[in-house]
Amino acid sequence: MSTPIIAVSSMTNANAFLREGVGPAMEKLSQLRISHLEISQHIRFDEDTIPQFLEASRKWGIGICAISCRFDGTVENPVPEFLWQGQPLKIWSAERDFAQLVRLCRQFDCKYLRFAGFPGMALRSEQQVRAYMGVLETIAAGFADHGITLCVHNHADEFMMVDGKWLIDWAMALAPHLQMELDVKNAFVCGVDPCDQLDRFSGRVPLMHIQDLQVCPSGDGKDVWLKPEYRGVPAGQGNMNWKKISASAKRAGTQYLIIEQSLFYGQDPYACIDAAANTLRHCTGEL
Repeated sequence: MSTPIIAVSSMTNANAFLREGVGPAMEKLSQLRISHLEISQHIRFDEDTIPQFLEASRKWGIGICAISCRFDGTVENPVPEFLWQGQPLKIWSAERDFAQLVRLCRQFDCKYLRFAGFPGMALRSEQQVRAYMGVLETIAAGFADHGITLCVHNHADEFMMVDGKWLIDWAMALAPHLQMELDVKNAFVCGVDPCDQLDRFSGRVPLMHIQDLQVCPSGDGKDVWLKPEYRGVPAGQGNMNWKKISASAKRAGTQYLIIEQSLFYGQDPYACIDAAANTLRHCTGEL
C-alpha cells in the first residue's frame, strides 16, 4: 500500500490564481512543499490560461492530479455558469467537451476527472436514477478507454435516500467505471463516517477532499441558547480523527489527499494549506 500524496484544490487559493496569476500562485504552493494541484471550477482554466498552467506546472514541479468538469446527464436544467467579478468561468462538460477533456488530461499527464455531485432534487425515483446513471456509466466507460477515471465528488445529495438506497450506492452499483472523490467533511456533516465509506468502496476512492469541522461559539455571548457555529477549518483544527482517516485512506488505495477550504475566518489561505498539510504529513508518517 502506497502513501497517498498530499495535494491542494485550487478552490483553496482561488483568489490568488484569479488576482495574482497562475505562476505566482503555483510558486507559493511549491514553497509549501505541495507537489500536486486539483483544478477546481472556481478559477479560469480555459484556452487562455491553460498554457500558463502548463508552464507553471513544469517550472515549479507541481503536477495536476485532477481536472474539474460538469456532468448533466438526463437533467433538463444543467449546472449554471460560475461567475467571478461578473465574468463567467468555463466549466468543461464531460459530454460536450469529451475530446477536449481527453486532450487536456494527456497534456497534463492527469489521470482523473471529477465533477461536483449529483442533482439530488431531480433524482427522486429509481427510474430517474437508473436513467441518469446509465448515461453516466457510458461517459465514464468512454473516459476509461483513454486511461482516465471519472470521479464524483460528494456534497449532501449523494447521501439522499431513493427507494431505500443512498444515491452514492446507486451510482457505485450502476456505474462500475465511476469512482469517488470522498469529501470527508461533507460526509461527516451528513452523519456518515468517512472511514466506513473508504472501507465499503475500497479501491474506488482515488481522491479525497480534506477539511476539518470545528464547532465554535456564535453571537456575542448574551444569548446563552444560541446554537454554535460549524466551520470548515484545516485538518487538525477540528473534531475529526485524521490518523484514523489517513490510515483508512491508505488501506483503500486512495491516491491523493486534496486540501480544500473555501472560508478562512480571517486566516491566510496559505497558512491554512500549510497547517493542513503538516497535519497530514504527521498522520501519514512523512514528518
